[in-house]
Amino acid sequence: MTSDNKKAAASLAWKSLGAALLLVVFAGALYPLYPSLLLAVGLVYPGFFCDTESRGSLTDVAGYDFQFSETACDVVAKDDAITVFISKTGESARTPIFKYDPGADALPTITAIDRRTVQVSLERVSSVFFRRYAYGDLAISYDIRRID
Repeated sequence: MTSDNKKAAASLAWKSLGAALLLVVFAGALYPLYPSLLLAVGLVYPGFFCDTESRGSLTDVAGYDFQFSETACDVVAKDDAITVFISKTGESARTPIFKYDPGADALPTITAIDRRTVQVSLERVSSVFFRRYAYGDLAISYDIRRID
């Protein structure tokens, strides 16, 4: 190995060592900020810390299908919501009609009152985020016994 090669190898080694030290110092400085960085990511990308899973479905209630999904988010505080979706029987396009915080692990009961009306029933929910009272020509009524 010539002296020029030795100098180039030594220079590369020092540069690599410097980059590694800079990386260690940078990571060490950011480590205490990790919770704040997670919060910032959660605020910028609200769904980043959320998991959604299907909780079941009902078919052909007054000519409509209903699907239930639960979304659990853990950013600042635990936030759970159950969303009820509706679609015409046999169609894949679905629309949310009701979203609530269950407070407990409960799914609603949906019954046909007649061919143009369904009723969504729950014993108890923690809060209601939204509810629709109609979907096309279908009327939707709600029987929620208790909202905490």
